Amino acid sequence: QVADTSRVMDPVLAVARNDTVYFYQISLERTGRVSCHGLQSVSLPYTLLSCRWLTSRTVALVDTNETLHLLDVRTKQELETLDLSIVDLVYNSAAFKGLATGGNVSKAMAVAGQRAVYNSIHSFGNQLLLLGNKSLHVISIRFWAERIDSLVRECRYEDALKLSMDFYEERGKAVLGLRGTREVRQKLVKEKVIETLEKFVDAIIDGTVYINVQEAIPIVIDHCLELEQTELLFDRLWNGLNEGRAIFLESVQTAIMEGRLTQVPPEVMQRLVSYQEVDNRWTEMEECVQRVEVTSLDIEQVITLCRRERLYSALISVWNRVMNDFTSPLYELIPLLAVHISEGLPSAEGRRLGNLLLVYVASCLGGNAPYGGTKEKAEYARQQVVRTLCSQHSSNASDDETCFPYIRALLEFDTREFVNALVMSFSDATLSMQIRQRLVDIIIQVMREGSNFKSTDVAWVLGVIANSSSMSRGLRVDSALYTDTVTRLVTEDACSIQDRQQALLQLVTSGALQHISHQVLLDLAKSAEFYQVCAVLHEMRGEHAEVLRCHILDPSRRLHIFSFIEQSPHKTDMGVTLPENLQALLEIDCKKTGQLLVRHLPQTIPEVTSQLTDEQLFYFLEGMIEESDLDTEYMTRYVCLMCRFDPDRVLQVVKTNDNIELDPAIKISQQEGLDEVTAVLLERSGDLQGAFNVLLSRLQMAIQNGEERAEKMTEELVNLAQRGNTVLDSKTSWLPLLMCLLKLNSHHLLQRVLSNADLNLVSELHLLMQHTQGTLGELRGLIMGLFVKCRDQRRMLEATKRLHMSGLHGELAAVFKIARMGCAAPDVCKICRGPFFDKMCLFRCGHGYHTDCIQPLSNRCIDCNKE
Repeated sequence: QVADTSRVMDPVLAVARNDTVYFYQISLERTGRVSCHGLQSVSLPYTLLSCRWLTSRTVALVDTNETLHLLDVRTKQELETLDLSIVDLVYNSAAFKGLATGGNVSKAMAVAGQRAVYNSIHSFGNQLLLLGNKSLHVISIRFWAERIDSLVRECRYEDALKLSMDFYEERGKAVLGLRGTREVRQKLVKEKVIETLEKFVDAIIDGTVYINVQEAIPIVIDHCLELEQTELLFDRLWNGLNEGRAIFLESVQTAIMEGRLTQVPPEVMQRLVSYQEVDNRWTEMEECVQRVEVTSLDIEQVITLCRRERLYSALISVWNRVMNDFTSPLYELIPLLAVHISEGLPSAEGRRLGNLLLVYVASCLGGNAPYGGTKEKAEYARQQVVRTLCSQHSSNASDDETCFPYIRALLEFDTREFVNALVMSFSDATLSMQIRQRLVDIIIQVMREGSNFKSTDVAWVLGVIANSSSMSRGLRVDSALYTDTVTRLVTEDACSIQDRQQALLQLVTSGALQHISHQVLLDLAKSAEFYQVCAVLHEMRGEHAEVLRCHILDPSRRLHIFSFIEQSPHKTDMGVTLPENLQALLEIDCKKTGQLLVRHLPQTIPEVTSQLTDEQLFYFLEGMIEESDLDTEYMTRYVCLMCRFDPDRVLQVVKTNDNIELDPAIKISQQEGLDEVTAVLLERSGDLQGAFNVLLSRLQMAIQNGEERAEKMTEELVNLAQRGNTVLDSKTSWLPLLMCLLKLNSHHLLQRVLSNADLNLVSELHLLMQHTQGTLGELRGLIMGLFVKCRDQRRMLEATKRLHMSGLHGELAAVFKIARMGCAAPDVCKICRGPFFDKMCLFRCGHGYHTDCIQPLSNRCIDCNKE
């Protein structure tokens, strides 16, 4: 607890061991118990001898090499190091060796004492006391100003400025002597930074050997701008530099382009512009001219260079800001744009100039003064630009100049972007209706009279005027102009049909053609094959079937017609099943047509399928099966058609579907020669022998032709024979199969056939006798297979015999065991109920009878066999 009883602080204990420093917070609990809580640990690349606090945030560490390290605790950053070898520290080895106590110290303690400095290093406030063999040394942390001065004395100006700015921005470490409020501290540090800057500038001017001018000048400029010391920058540094002025200008240029410097002495700005001219840095020059204050510019120099090098943005900036002239950009630059347009497609420079003028016009008409300014200036700029745009002729007009050259040039450059710029500017409520009407009238007049404007451009402008609320509100446009434009769109061939159709579509949807009847528009659109326009008009009239017809006739939307139908809420009213529409949909995609009808019009499917050709029906059913399961009739037709049009997929379909009528499917598969499909269908119908014969014939043909897939066919045939063991006759199935296997020479498959239980050895020997005319090599596989099967059957017979005999022996032993067991005699006869005096008949069940009572009846127990 400190002297002020209102403040209580918990101390932090620093404990060092080997190369790690641990920090613990010591607190006193209410019970009076002292507790320690770990805060953090710092691992170091050296072994420690001593650890001492110097300030609340700084700790002094001494390593085994007698080097002092000043460490900031919060950031774990090493601030400074100092070699202490000159101190000749005193170690406590003598005390630990026990010279004063008679040697009563352990060896371990004695070894530790060789590097112990417990009483040789001690901290006192912000000072560190070091005890040497012949002297006492005191080391203290410098005050913040002394630290800066020490770096300056060592000519480390960059480090001194960095440290000063850390103090200024409250980032400094181990700061001593800097007290007061934040404003007071910043004021003191700022004065020190300025003082350091002045010394740095003097050193640069004097050409100090230790200073790299290329690195020093940008640092000085950055710090001067941050501290707003432009007088030091330009009055002392610029005027004092003999060499390095190019570096100075480079740094000033960077500062201007980054927006950190706007006020530059005219002399310096003039030199900067000249420097940029020499190096052809026209982009940088244009940006710098726009960013600096006009009082910094040499107007004549800038205008001359901007005109010569076509730096239009900088030129407009000078006209607007210096001369308060908003018409010169139009008077001088629009004729240049007209020259680019007359040469054909505008070049990159022409595009740049045109886009710049469009932005400038939109900004002025929208009430936003270029490069800032008051409302009065913005209104003045608008009036000047409107007056210029509405001029019938330019100031130096020739006799053949057309009317309104400025608007004409902008329209010819990019009609749509110019009109869009006007739309944005018309959103300003302060723009009077007279000005809007005047501009719109001029635009329409120019486009109607000009031969360079296509009908699509005129239509687009009229559509924008009708669609834009900011333009159409209160504006008057002659309806005859719309009629004339529509006529040009449907008859003119200068533009593509798609462009003309989109232009007319925009006019229709904008509502600008309400004075023309729908039927007239529809006739004109049909004559020009504008099917999208026709679709919109039919949609307005509720004629949904005609809308579908227009989509079918439109080549650009024909392939997307199914998506259109899916999204339409009027599917049932479109007349999808009408003959002409259905035929068109089938020509586009039969499969998608089937999917469409299954999803939305399933009741029409029987009628539709009766009108289809076989190929159309196949793909139609293919679409249906992807949406839902087919019934037996359609599934059978689908399989039969698939045998003709897609035979490679029939087998998979037949295997995965059971709802197929077998007789017609078998007939068509036999006609198309699809043996595998026929075999599957015959097997499903119960004719396993027929299925086997079909596959056997195919296998024999494959073996005869030497086909590679003969082994796979054999595998299928073997599987079929195994599935039909109970039905197939071995003489008509297995024996022909063995004959094929002998030719195929497949030991694996031969063994599978021979292992069949229904094929006995007698049949196999019979087959062997039939082929005695063959060589031993040909019959070797069969003979070896017979031997293997015989051996396996003998082993099976012996194992069965052993199991059977074991069962009989067990039963006989159980009988003998029961026979040897005694049985309790009953007291009375179960028939007459009389007692036993002489002979009796006793059964194993425990029931007894008189011999006279049971002998005439049976030799079995009467009670146990009452039934």
